[in-house]
Amino acid sequence: MDAAWHGRLAGQQMYRSAPTFEDVVKPDEYVAGRGRGATGFVTSAQVSLDAGTRFGQPPPGYIAGRGRGLGDTRRETLEAQVRARQQANARRFETRADDDPDDEGGDGDVVGNGRGLEEEEGGLFADAVYEEDDREADEIYNEVDEKMEARGKKYRNVKIQEAIEQYRKEHPTLKQRFVDLKRELADVTEDDWATIPDIGDYRVKRHKVDRLTPAPDSILISAKKDMSTVASVKPGATTDLSSIGEGRSSVLGLKLDRAGDSVSGQTNVDPKGYLTELSSLRVTSASDIGDIKKARLLLKSVTSTNPKHAPGWIAASRLEELDGHLESARLLILEGCRLCPQNEDVWIEAARLYPGPQAKGVLAQAVKHVPKSIKVWLQAAALEDETTNKRTVLRKALKKVPNSSRLWRAAVDLEGPEDAKILLSHAVDCAPQAVDLWLGYARLETYEKAKEILNRAREANPCGGR
Repeated sequence: MDAAWHGRLAGQQMYRSAPTFEDVVKPDEYVAGRGRGATGFVTSAQVSLDAGTRFGQPPPGYIAGRGRGLGDTRRETLEAQVRARQQANARRFETRADDDPDDEGGDGDVVGNGRGLEEEEGGLFADAVYEEDDREADEIYNEVDEKMEARGKKYRNVKIQEAIEQYRKEHPTLKQRFVDLKRELADVTEDDWATIPDIGDYRVKRHKVDRLTPAPDSILISAKKDMSTVASVKPGATTDLSSIGEGRSSVLGLKLDRAGDSVSGQTNVDPKGYLTELSSLRVTSASDIGDIKKARLLLKSVTSTNPKHAPGWIAASRLEELDGHLESARLLILEGCRLCPQNEDVWIEAARLYPGPQAKGVLAQAVKHVPKSIKVWLQAAALEDETTNKRTVLRKALKKVPNSSRLWRAAVDLEGPEDAKILLSHAVDCAPQAVDLWLGYARLETYEKAKEILNRAREANPCGGR
């Protein structure tokens, strides 16, 4: 059996890679880490368990730690004595209370006979008695404390009040900030309240940061293809010139039919629309030149058949101006002024075609023929460069047309506040139906006068200018 065991042990040793210390039994005196100086330690619980068996019982009167200054037991002794005295005093007071139940100090607060001090007042005076002189001394000390506190309280209250006033000056309340504005609200009239606009829903919008991204080449190429034009001629295709000519002839015929005279001899042309069309016309090709020649012939027939028709002369002059013949346009419009002297549009068109000094002469002739024309007077005032000359022209116009609110407004715009009040005082008498003149006059006057002016305006315009 021993041979078998040795054989099995030898077989196991053949398969071990290296020796270990798991199978080695440590000696009894072995302490881990002692060889490198890392000695072990034990806890207080371990010491307390086997301290008696190691060192035996302590001698009588032994106090642990006295040798290194930790064995002072005087405090514990004094506290034990204080507790004993308190218990003795308590028993003594209980005995007195049982002997004299009518005594007012039966609850431990004895007056005259004395009482024990409170627990926190123990120590040296633990067995002392609280008598009447002690109570009087406490009252005196309390009065002194109250006096000192009252003396400092007055000073503190003054300092606190000054600090509060200083803080309120530096940080006024919302009510104090708007006191002056509230006083000014007493002067606001009902009309001012009515003209206060309503606040809409305005919100602060965050502006988004623009992101600039370069366009890819595919977009640029596609845009280039869209803008490019490709003309291709199919082989074998022919152009029918006769059909093109017939189409133009039909279009021209329609235009002539629309512009032709009616049975009564009056033209059916819309002068305002035709003049607007001529203003927007631009010569860009040979076909447009041909159209201008045809329009010249058409307008020549209009002015010859109906020479008293002012829009025809205006259209003819604008056509010549469009074609670049400015002198011909001026001659035509002067002929229109000679034949239609009562039409204000002809005179204004003539003033437009001439330079400044000559335009003033044209308008000077115009006011002789149409002295009541407001447009002519306003155009004459607009041609003047100096304010004094503008005032002169407008005052002449007001002598001719005193009830024109447009002329009064133009004259008032050139004056200062005081002169404007004088002009408006005459304007409301000459043109009482002009509500804006009444309102402007009221704005320039004081509150009391403004009320009188508005009452007069209400009497002159019962319907409020509507």
